[in-house]
This record gives sequence, structure tokens and C-alpha cells, in this order.
Amino acid sequence: MVRVHDGQLVLAPKAQDFFAKVEFAPGDGKGGEALRLYPDPTGRQVVLDPLLGFGAPVVRNTRTANLYELWAAGDSIAGIAEVYELPDADVEAAVRYEARLREQEETAA
Repeated sequence: MVRVHDGQLVLAPKAQDFFAKVEFAPGDGKGGEALRLYPDPTGRQVVLDPLLGFGAPVVRNTRTANLYELWAAGDSIAGIAEVYELPDADVEAAVRYEARLREQEETAA
């Protein structure tokens, strides 16, 4: 938290970013528990939810890693979307998310 000139407490930008990515259960005014996380800063298609895909990143209950692997093997976004009955935008979000994850893993190694 950061205190601004008038005594108001506000969240630091990193904390604001975190809270924008988390969906909380309704609470009693104090906030509920974290239900799911939306890790992709460009959209809310990708979700981490312990009740979906055992907590692995998914779009509409389909693991993003599976969609990425099909795309990396040469399948088209439209073809993958048709097979999984997903909007093209959801498949694109999954591929974009997984590509970013893999890039970060390579950079860290």
C-alpha cells in the first residue's frame, strides 16, 4: 500500500495488477477467497481454476498446452478451434499464453 498526500491508502501498481487478475468469492465485505486467476494480461480467456483442468491453464475447460502443441505441430488456429468447438480468439489466446510461458522458461534456463 502507498499513502498519498491526503492520507488515502492505495494499492501499489503491482498489487493492483495482481488483484485485476484474481477473481474472489463473494465475502462479507472483507473479500472472499481467491477462486481463479486470469494470468494473461491481454484477456480473460485463459484461466487457472482448481476446479477446471486440475488447476492447469485452460480456455473453456481445454488445456492451453494441448492447444499450443497442436498449433506448434502445424495445425491452423481455425482447424483447432473447429475440432475443440472453441472460438478462434480462445485458441489464439491459448497459443499466445503458452508461447509466452515457454519463452520465459527458456530465458530462465
